[in-house]
Amino acid sequence: MLSDLVRTHAAAVLGYSSIRDIDEEKGFVELGFDSLTAVEFRNRLTAATGLRLPSTLIYDRPTTGAMVAHLRGALLAERTTSALSVLGELNKLETAMRAVAVDDTDRTAVAARLRELLSLWTYAEAGADDAATGDGNLSTASAEELFSLLDDELGSA
Repeated sequence: MLSDLVRTHAAAVLGYSSIRDIDEEKGFVELGFDSLTAVEFRNRLTAATGLRLPSTLIYDRPTTGAMVAHLRGALLAERTTSALSVLGELNKLETAMRAVAVDDTDRTAVAARLRELLSLWTYAEAGADDAATGDGNLSTASAEELFSLLDDELGSA
């Protein structure tokens, strides 16, 4: 997946029509990168991965394989997530959820998945109480009850 990500952005920056045009064995400079395209490529990868990447990225990791290995390691290191980053992701989720039409048939599936996630979060905490639905069974909670619980837990107004 990371290889496709790297090759997709490399192809886009270089104006290639397909990621198949990006030979994984060739160096980025050999493929046609210069300093300007290197910065654009780095910016695209930064946006796609959320990682802070140096401007010398293609010179430090000169092939697709080396780049993928670097990104994999950096992404695994980022797995130590703080509650603040989770809150940021929840804000993004809220924005996406507000954009979904009320009559969308997949809303039920989304609600079920939210219940699962909330259950995992709640019961992962030491000493979590069962106040979510009064009976401790999140699978029977309504969407309003879940959002009320989230508002209470996260301090949203």
